[in-house]
Amino acid sequence: MKTKILVLSDSHGRVGKMKKIITDNKADVILFLGDGEFDLEGVLAELEIDPYGETPQVYQVRGNCDRTSTEAVSLILTFGGLRFFVAHGFDLGVKYGLDKIAERAALEGCQVALFGHTHRVCKEKKNNVLLFNPGSVANGDYGLLTVEDGKLTARNASFEKKA
Repeated sequence: MKTKILVLSDSHGRVGKMKKIITDNKADVILFLGDGEFDLEGVLAELEIDPYGETPQVYQVRGNCDRTSTEAVSLILTFGGLRFFVAHGFDLGVKYGLDKIAERAALEGCQVALFGHTHRVCKEKKNNVLLFNPGSVANGDYGLLTVEDGKLTARNASFEKKA
């Protein structure tokens, strides 16, 4: 079974950009990595997507700017046999290096760590963990992941940079 995952982070009020990204990229799963929790909720309501429905499945974590959020700081999710560590990353100091998040993901038995906070796209491996940051929705950036038969394809994208 193939699972298409849309990864979003750091919308900071840019709901128009978020709406366009979600509309243009039909996904089985939407992962929001924080800093714009209410942006996501508003866009989902406008698009009539039930965040508790079956498709797309919606998961989110709290970012450092989501001050009133009751969402978890991190989640561990499994798709297609792969374990994902999902966090905004502020509590793991991702602006200053990726060692902590890579170590934490490895300790949790995860093959992939998804994070935001830096507003910079990232796709690199550390400690046998793929570290992936989709960039910032505020800049038009997002991530697309596909999991099929235990294999992951990950790419960063930006709707504003397309011709």
